[in-house]
Amino acid sequence: MESLTRLSQRYALGFVHALDTADVSDEILVENLIKDLSSRGRMKLLQSIVRELKKIYMQERKKEPCVEIAREEDREKVCAGVHELGISSYSVTVNPTLVRGWRVHAQGRLIDNTTKQALIELYRVIIR
Repeated sequence: MESLTRLSQRYALGFVHALDTADVSDEILVENLIKDLSSRGRMKLLQSIVRELKKIYMQERKKEPCVEIAREEDREKVCAGVHELGISSYSVTVNPTLVRGWRVHAQGRLIDNTTKQALIELYRVIIR
């Protein structure tokens, strides 16, 4: 018998594939998954399948470009700058811990133009 983790991963990947390809609603797919698990006596796998689905979601989310801004007032200016970097599709979130400025996570890179980062660098120079 496969390990429970491996079995949960296979169920999760199959569920994601079904979501992408099936012509039925998400609710019906969930109901069918639960029926299948129940009929095979595998309902205990449901929590670990959900955990695997969350991992898959987070991995996919990391691939999407993300822009963090310190203040809502900076949104338009930062979005114009992001377009100049060649990034057309991205999500924007407000992160007040950045103090001022913005940072972009895209294509496996981090572009950090924040006051927070500048303060951290200044601190590192001072304590050397």
